[in-house]
Amino acid sequence: MLFFPFGILIPLIWTRLRFWQAMQIVVLLSISIEILQYMSRTWINRSSDVNDVILNVVGASLGLMLVTLMRLLNSSRTAVSRA
Repeated sequence: MLFFPFGILIPLIWTRLRFWQAMQIVVLLSISIEILQYMSRTWINRSSDVNDVILNVVGASLGLMLVTLMRLLNSSRTAVSRA
């Protein structure tokens, strides 16, 4: 759930970013963090795991889905209020 706030912040910062583009950013960031942990395992006592990547992506996708749902609800409310 560490990436849940990241999943919320990405579409708020880049408003024209599509869901799948944001997911690509999340996957690349999570993989790069795990690669850095793997490469620095001799200096820092950290382990890298594929499960971390999967859980980071799941957390970010939940955040992205929340923002997408909120935007859809907001657009339907404004469409009803305009009519």
